[in-house]
Amino acid sequence: MTFIERMKELLDQGVQVSKDFAVKAGAVAQDLGAKAGPIAQDLGARAKDLGAKAGPIAQDLGAKAKDLGAKAGAKAQDLGERGVLMFEIRQLEGQCQKLIGRLGAEAYQTFAERGETTLSAESTPIKAMLSELATARASIEEKQAELKARKGKKATP
Repeated sequence: MTFIERMKELLDQGVQVSKDFAVKAGAVAQDLGAKAGPIAQDLGARAKDLGAKAGPIAQDLGAKAKDLGAKAGAKAQDLGERGVLMFEIRQLEGQCQKLIGRLGAEAYQTFAERGETTLSAESTPIKAMLSELATARASIEEKQAELKARKGKKATP
């Protein structure tokens, strides 16, 4: 047998082995495809069922998150408004302290610097300061009442 004949024989054997392998591989692939089809269908059905169940859960979770956000926002607003009231009360109390200081200064000037022996609530500077002091104290009481009412009331969205 010549070299060319031997090579042709080997190539023919290789072709035959490849054909046999392709036939066997095709049969195995068809078998695997037949087995995978129902599994894929079942997996698809389960995914669809899971999606159907997850939808309402996600909607409920979204609604609860929205409600919680609204409540938190209302609470934050209430706390902010109460903080503003407390700040305004402190400012008014500071004004009252300054007015009381001015009253003391006026009394000192009346007695020590001007040499007067009496001081009247009806004198112009004293009367104006007492009026301002009464107005500031009334504002403090009003704001304290509003603050007390807010503390007793729950924040609602």
